[in-house]
Amino acid sequence: MSTQAPVSGAVSGDWYRLDNAAKAFAPALSRRYTTLFRLAVVLNTPVRVQDLQRALDRCMQRFPYYQVHLRPGFFWYYFEENPATLQVTPDPRNPCMRHTLRRRGSFLLRVRCYHRRIAVEFSHALTDGFGALQFLNTLLCAYHEEVHGVIPDWGSIIHPESAQDPQETEDSFLREYVPHAPAPVSASGAWHLPYRLLPAGIYRVCSGVVPAGPLRAAAKERGGTVNDFLTAVYCMALQSTAERLGNPKRPVRVFVPVNLRAFFPSRTMRNFFSVVSVELDLRLGHFEFEEIFRLVFYRLRLELNEKNLRTHLKRNVKNERNPVLRVVPRTIKDRLVAFVYRRVAEGMNTASISNLGRVSLPSELEGEVQRYEFLPPPSPMTKINCAVIGFGDEIVISFGRMIENSLVEMYFFRTLRELGITARMHTNWGGD
Repeated sequence: MSTQAPVSGAVSGDWYRLDNAAKAFAPALSRRYTTLFRLAVVLNTPVRVQDLQRALDRCMQRFPYYQVHLRPGFFWYYFEENPATLQVTPDPRNPCMRHTLRRRGSFLLRVRCYHRRIAVEFSHALTDGFGALQFLNTLLCAYHEEVHGVIPDWGSIIHPESAQDPQETEDSFLREYVPHAPAPVSASGAWHLPYRLLPAGIYRVCSGVVPAGPLRAAAKERGGTVNDFLTAVYCMALQSTAERLGNPKRPVRVFVPVNLRAFFPSRTMRNFFSVVSVELDLRLGHFEFEEIFRLVFYRLRLELNEKNLRTHLKRNVKNERNPVLRVVPRTIKDRLVAFVYRRVAEGMNTASISNLGRVSLPSELEGEVQRYEFLPPPSPMTKINCAVIGFGDEIVISFGRMIENSLVEMYFFRTLRELGITARMHTNWGGD
């Protein structure tokens, strides 16, 4: 456990420093690299927009660090309080697209709704999946109170009238950074899908709703977790795709984001995550599923511990603290950081799979909610990524891709079916 004092991200009442991860996301922003990811909840009844707007107004007062817009400083970007009111907007066919995040007055999150769905889209410059899920759960409970009346016990969900913890705005990367820790060994470039990108603004979404029971049983039978199992299925699908296209000379490498709050004491509502990886070198031959599962199982347990994760913190923070980089003007820094993020960091990654786990809600809401959905940010380099979230007796596995070809999803859900797990499918190009 760290004994260092907390590092606050708040500088004054109306502006905030970007956290360590946000300093990479902000320069990378573009029409295609929107940095937007999405969490949604599908209800059993149609959404009442006016009630949702009142609930949102109530929530934004509790989360002032999200009531901001991105502003350019001389050396770094910063967040400034946004005096505008965040409005609920209709949900379009293509999520996580067409948002001018650098424009003055533009929020770094959106709240959207359509029929029975409430969705929030956050720029990764603002927070990670943990922070976004806390916000959505608060919004959902506040909406329930607008429609149905007071919830007596919100449990672990943040109440809009609760006091803000000062640590919610800290940069936990800096607090847990150990200067003398070694940085991890850099990985080589990874194999990527060779397909041409769709026109800017189009993001194909394919989601499979699977029963949680058989999925957990299949993972338990092999001595692992649902995350191990789904990561192995994903690796299998990418291997099948690569073999169909001709065995690549570069490894198939899957990034697995990690919530660092599970390893370090942090209450931050900003970014605090890292990534670990699993790879298959197909020059060694074809991997059977059970081989892949054991590889994933042992690799994740080797990577996921406090000491190893500190090496990842060292890699991230040392660049920010580089004395030369600190004094480089932001306009020059933008080009350098964007290149490193898009070509180097994303270049080491074939695809990613992010799992937020199972969502728990107060008993009053369990009968109101059908499912949760989680969608990763679009990536022109990897072209496809995967995100997972569970609620009740179901788990939703969603793919977001920037290409027309759907081979990876086809192989993924085919592999699941061959392992005895069937999915109910939804897409944003064929109806819900």
